[in-house]
Amino acid sequence: INFTRHNEVEADRVGIRTLAASGYDPQGMADFFQKMSQSTRANGEGPPEFLRTHPVSVNRIAEAEDRIHSLPPVEKTGDGQFYIVQARLRALLERDPNKAIEHFEKASPSIPRYSKARKAYAEYLHQKGDLEGARTRLEAILEETDDLLPVRDLLTQIYLEEKSYDKSLALIEGTQAFDPTHFDSLMKEGQVLRMQGKPDESLAHFQEALQINIYRDNPKFLFELAQTHLALQDRSGAIAALKKAVATRNPAPEAQFLLASLQLKEGQTSMALAELESILEKHPGHRKSLILLADAHRGLGQLDKAAFVYRDLVEENGRDPIALLSLAATVQAQGKLAEAREHYLKALA
Repeated sequence: INFTRHNEVEADRVGIRTLAASGYDPQGMADFFQKMSQSTRANGEGPPEFLRTHPVSVNRIAEAEDRIHSLPPVEKTGDGQFYIVQARLRALLERDPNKAIEHFEKASPSIPRYSKARKAYAEYLHQKGDLEGARTRLEAILEETDDLLPVRDLLTQIYLEEKSYDKSLALIEGTQAFDPTHFDSLMKEGQVLRMQGKPDESLAHFQEALQINIYRDNPKFLFELAQTHLALQDRSGAIAALKKAVATRNPAPEAQFLLASLQLKEGQTSMALAELESILEKHPGHRKSLILLADAHRGLGQLDKAAFVYRDLVEENGRDPIALLSLAATVQAQGKLAEAREHYLKALA
């Protein structure tokens, strides 16, 4: 116990000095001990102090107070960091973006010039769908300091969603001046070129990016490369890129789904089914894959298997019109006309 108590005293001393050095008021530690002591008394005295391994005693509180008073007072920085952390934690617990934004609005008078706070606020505005509000705040941050890459990345994404492609490219070029191999800017540059109707340039861009050592065979770049192949009407090139993407350790279900859908169109049904089963093994409720799996079974004439999957989707998602219509068509092909009529009526209700 003596050895434990000695270490406990040392921990209190280091903790108080660390709080003060980090800009936090160390008095909070003594106040916390006081609350713990009150809680202990409320639950009964328990054994005497010398028999406890971690007592919160009057002596421990007094020693903490003495150490705190021996330190110079902590100057508050006034950057509003506490308020933004508080708002961010509260917002993370909210499912409704509107309520999340309310926390930032309440905190904003305390954080008028804190760029991280405003960036976090802009993220929630973006999540809500308020592109103009998010863009205005991010542009204001970059007017003050233009070397914040996360701010530039989010603003580039907003320009993309607003189809302001020239602004996106200008921002991307500026970002690459800071970091020529910046992942997000390389990704978005290829996307912008494709959206501008320049798939050949987009293809060359992604092929070049994939030659950078740190991004060699990167699944996200490969997925975008596949999208660019599709923009060039090159389905085989897209399939080749997607096969590389899904060969990684944790393939994205979006890449696997796109590969399966292309394989079905190419008549590679068995490979498509294997890919869909792989998705559903890791993501059992992946709706698009379930729909495609049922469609594949129906295309193969396996109506019982198709109907089974469609029924699961209907039970899981209630009035899912796509699943209901597909189920109706399937049972109609099985000659179950009364059941088919029932599903058609539900889908149209």
